[in-house]
Amino acid sequence: MTECPSGQLTQHEFKQFFGLKNLSPASNQYIEQMFNTFDFNKDGYMDFMEYVAALSLVLKGKVEQKLRWYFKLYDVDGNGCIDRGELLNIIKVRQEFKLIGPVNLMHFLNIDMGLKEPKY
Repeated sequence: MTECPSGQLTQHEFKQFFGLKNLSPASNQYIEQMFNTFDFNKDGYMDFMEYVAALSLVLKGKVEQKLRWYFKLYDVDGNGCIDRGELLNIIKVRQEFKLIGPVNLMHFLNIDMGLKEPKY
């Protein structure tokens, strides 16, 4: 609880927790969208129960649940489709994270999904 004594994380604290700073606008939007998908009651904070639910989804959720969450994360405009621009943003942001190295975040996203970073 030393990282979050109030029991609630703001978007800024969420980014700080994962060591994310100096992000491109696209990456910043991606992280904000991720935070918003975990802020279930939409109050602008991720409270302890939302954090536990997010961890449960990532660590123990069924593949279908994780895929639904990923879709919600990637469908930025919420229109029910991942359009070309959203897909290109996904690729650009994931490449940026790979280059700048916030390993904790990428590990968090890939846990138990069977996703592997491509080898070049």
